[in-house]
This record gives sequence, C-alpha cells and structure tokens, in this order.
Amino acid sequence: MRLRWAALLLASFVDGFAPFARADLLPPPPVEEGSRPQWRVRVEVLMAALPQERFITLLPDLHDPQKIDGAYARILSGIAGREVLLTGYAFVQTLDRRAGQGGSILEKRFPTDFTALKGPQIFGSTTNVDPYAPLMPTAVETKPVGPSLEVTPTVSPTGDTISLNAKVARNDVFATESWRVFVSRQLNPADIRQPQLSANQDTVQTTIKNGARVLVGIHPLLKPEGFVEVFLLQATATPTE
Repeated sequence: MRLRWAALLLASFVDGFAPFARADLLPPPPVEEGSRPQWRVRVEVLMAALPQERFITLLPDLHDPQKIDGAYARILSGIAGREVLLTGYAFVQTLDRRAGQGGSILEKRFPTDFTALKGPQIFGSTTNVDPYAPLMPTAVETKPVGPSLEVTPTVSPTGDTISLNAKVARNDVFATESWRVFVSRQLNPADIRQPQLSANQDTVQTTIKNGARVLVGIHPLLKPEGFVEVFLLQATATPTE
C-alpha cells in the first residue's frame, strides 16, 4: 500500500512540474497537414563514363557522403579535359510528393517485318515476285534512346532530408547486327542490319540529406571498351514563397 501511495505522489509531482521541463528535451510537436510547408524540389542526375583505372581510384570517394562532392568535382574536371565522357544529364523540377520526369529522348525506329516488292506477271511464271526485288518494311518498332529521370520526392517536415522514389535510365545504340531474312522460297535471302541497344537503368528508393549527392548506378560499358558509367544524383529542396 505504501508503494502505491508513493507512486501516486511521484506521478502528481511530475505532472505538476511538467510545464517547467526544458523545451529542448521534449519531442517536437507533430506537424499538421495544413501547416506543412510547400517545397520546391530540384533533382538532377549526371551520367559519366570513366576509364576503369580512374573509376577504381574514385570509387571509395563516390561511396563516402563526406567525399562524394570532391569526386564529383574531379569528374567535371575530367569532362572538361576530355578524359571523362559525359554520357547524359537529366533534370527534374517538381514539388514535394509530386511525380516529375525529364530527359533527352530520341525515338529510334527500326523495321521488324518485311515484304518483297511485286513486279509484273511474267509469262509462264506462277508468281510475280522478282527474286532480286528489294525488301520493304511492313512493321517498325520504336525504342527510346537517351537519358531519362522519373522521380517522386518526399521532403521531411523540417526540410532536412528528402526521400526519393526514382528511376534513372540511359538507353543507347552501341552497335548494329546483321540478320539473314527469308521472306519466301521464291526470294533470295537478304541481310538486314538491326541496332543493338543497351539499357543502363536503376530503380532508387533512398533518403538523403537536403542538397546531398549520392551514387545510384554503376555500369561497365561495352562501348567504348574499358569504360565504366556512373550515375550521380543530387536532390535539393527549397521552400516556396
């Protein structure tokens, strides 16, 4: 019984002096949805291809939040000196919790189905298909080529951090390949050249400090040989007026 009365007395003592507790030791009050500030968010991604030796040297700094800005500056210096290749750049300006997308996309079309041109009916022949007639495409496929960025940012109530749900990609035509096509028995086979596409893409779900950079992609390239492509993303939030 005495322990129970002591607990009640202590509780009333704490309740009585709670208004005089230090404010810096109390948890921050919840932010109401109506009072949440509106943020303008800028997200950009730099895509650069480095020689393997330079990439290996910079890799530890690219993973270090304290050193990534210095590595970024050295990559820009390498691009200016033509020692590093600028393979792409994408930029998105959006609002907090609003999806945005940007990039420089070229729609590359290439034929997938073919037919032969028909000539006049030859006397004594059962077909009017010339075995040496050129092939004409009857269907094409479209592929996006270039850098792209899709992102939905979520800024913390204080604006200190930004959560990102993003997709970073760069598609490229790095070579062409020849295919032998047989349209019919009456036609001689034809060699059709088709593009070979590379798709370097990363899906990113992370939280970073406001204004920070982060390495989001590493892709060894087939062409130019001996180069490694990196994707460096930065997100910055500023309050709207």
